[in-house]
Amino acid sequence: MSKRIAILSTSMLSVAILACAAPARAVDKEQAFFENPGSACQLSIPTIDTVVAPRANGYRNPGTQGAFVICGFPYFNRDFKGAGIVLVSLDGAQHTITCTAVNGVPIIAEQTYVSKAVVVPAGGSEEILFTPEDFGTIGTIDNTLSFSITCNLPPQTAITVIGSSYDLDVGA
Repeated sequence: MSKRIAILSTSMLSVAILACAAPARAVDKEQAFFENPGSACQLSIPTIDTVVAPRANGYRNPGTQGAFVICGFPYFNRDFKGAGIVLVSLDGAQHTITCTAVNGVPIIAEQTYVSKAVVVPAGGSEEILFTPEDFGTIGTIDNTLSFSITCNLPPQTAITVIGSSYDLDVGA
C-alpha cells in the first residue's frame, strides 16, 4: 500500500511541476494613477519671489504673474496609454493655458515635446490629455520613464489633478 501511495504522490508531483512549467498567458488590465499636484509639481524655475505654491487642493497661482510649473509622473514599468492634467480657474474668469508634455530620457532615449493649449472656462475646469497619437505612436506613449508636463500657469489658475493610464500585467 505504501508503494502505491509513493507512486501516486510522485505522479501528482510530476503533474504539478508540469502545470507550473506551462507558460501562462499574460493578461493586461488597464490601470489609472492620479496624484495631487501638491506633491507631484514644482516651480520650473524656483524662486522665493512668488506666491505660486502647492496647496491642499492643487498647485495654485493666486498671484498676478504667470509661472512655469512642472509636474513629474510616476512610472510603473509600463509605458503610458495616456497622461493628463486638470486645470481650473480660481477667479471666475476664462483663461487660456498652454502645457507641454515630454517623454524620453535624455541621452538614453530621444525626447519628444508636445504642446497643447486649452481654454479653461470661467469658474470651471478643463483637462489636457496627451495620447500616443500626439507622440506619433500607437497604443502607448513610448519612453515614459521620465514623463513630465510643464504648464505656463497664468494668474488665478491652478492644477488640481495629474494622472496617467497604463496596462498592468496581472498574469493569466
